[in-house]
Amino acid sequence: MSIFGYYARDNKEKIYKNRISALKRLIKMYGESFPFYPVYKEELSKAEEKLKQLKGGNSCGEKSKSMSDLQ
Repeated sequence: MSIFGYYARDNKEKIYKNRISALKRLIKMYGESFPFYPVYKEELSKAEEKLKQLKGGNSCGEKSKSMSDLQ
């Protein structure tokens, strides 16, 4: 994998972290009585699962290599 693959993964992690924090803020702000609460809750669980997959390694299920291992 090239170095650009690592940057792309880092950017995806940032995107999902931002999405998770935004959804948590919306849920906290509007509470369970808000009509879109189930949708926000479902999107939050999907984003958390995707973030776990990104942190766990690449799509093959392998652990990601550190930058020092590539050199």
